[in-house]
Amino acid sequence: MVSATLTVDGPEPRLPTPVIHVHGLADRNVSFEGGIGENQFSRTDYRPVEETLAWWVRVNHCDPRPVESRDEGECNVRRYAPREGRAGAPVELVTLPAGGHTWPGGIDISEHLGTGRLVENVDASARIWSFLSRFHR
Repeated sequence: MVSATLTVDGPEPRLPTPVIHVHGLADRNVSFEGGIGENQFSRTDYRPVEETLAWWVRVNHCDPRPVESRDEGECNVRRYAPREGRAGAPVELVTLPAGGHTWPGGIDISEHLGTGRLVENVDASARIWSFLSRFHR
């Protein structure tokens, strides 16, 4: 997920599913804290990112105590690992303190859409691929 949260209660996945979530803390469209963002196009009342993350941590059988680090440039990372002895999948949260409702490392369209600051020195596509390419069936 990039700049999004769960909006509905859906069925839990049949198998543990690796999840990476990238979110700008200055996102005024889909606020990290949830609710209706001040610059949001729809009137969807989004859940807080922490609530979405807690759901994935639970269904993926992860230890709720994360390992936190500061990675490349302008991002902080929280990693949740499956509990020992449980079939699970990791959950990772990448936050960008100054990031807006943008695709980090992407094209800056904020001038036209008012989506906030683009974080250019974090490549969301590469980071997501690096995370997900470790898993296969």
